[in-house]
Amino acid sequence: MKNVMYRWILAGFRCAPIVLLGLMLGCSDESGKNAKPPAVSKVDPERGRTVYSASCVTCHGQRGQGMPNQGLPLRDSKFIAEQSDEALLEYLKVGRAVDAPDTKTGLLMPARGGNAAVDDEQLRDVVAFLRVLQLEEAQH
Repeated sequence: MKNVMYRWILAGFRCAPIVLLGLMLGCSDESGKNAKPPAVSKVDPERGRTVYSASCVTCHGQRGQGMPNQGLPLRDSKFIAEQSDEALLEYLKVGRAVDAPDTKTGLLMPARGGNAAVDDEQLRDVVAFLRVLQLEEAQH
């Protein structure tokens, strides 16, 4: 008898998280007034480094030093330093055309680093990585 009760108790503990999750997902008032916005993940410069390495390194170099006839240095870029994180995010989302009036190189800066699969969260991480690069440069 004790073994049967023990099994039922264990089964209850195993199912409790699933039941609680179902209740949390399904319980909101009809007007949506109690609905919480989705959690925003914290930006992560290390994840940004990974995205940068896959999408930006060809033109801007492994450590943002820039590559001849490819892309400008980012480590000491006045443009990056003067932009807010949101402004940089918008810039990375759309890029810059070859004939843009504010271009210094006449080179294309492709939207999302030329990788359409890069999402906004990953771009935020890239911005965080760029901030780290600039901090490192300022400390030298």
